[in-house]
Amino acid sequence: MMAKKDMEVLRPSKTTEYTLRFGSTAASKGWSDFKATANNALADAWDHLVRHREESSERCYPLKGKHFGSANFGEHSYVQWQYKVTDGGRIWYIVVPASKKEKGTGTVIITRCSTSHPKETDS
Repeated sequence: MMAKKDMEVLRPSKTTEYTLRFGSTAASKGWSDFKATANNALADAWDHLVRHREESSERCYPLKGKHFGSANFGEHSYVQWQYKVTDGGRIWYIVVPASKKEKGTGTVIITRCSTSHPKETDS
């Protein structure tokens, strides 16, 4: 479809970028909450998740422990990561690589997205 005057220009994806998907409706709601309260920080999170999803930093790292360190998707278990969007808000996600049959890149599944600090991780 040909773009028309005044249509929004959508951001193109690089061929090396992963696709983002919600793992639950709660994660989708959390994403909407972030858009309303911390949109710029959420845009930075998007960039990190699609480009550098498995690079550890002070802001992003794999979760630890038997309850948080992994999450299931389909028949497989994947390392679960945390990205600190704000001082309290977090995105938890897993990285699902593309299968050998699929062309392109994999998918980042957002398993949890919350503008408040997850109390379950407090010890």
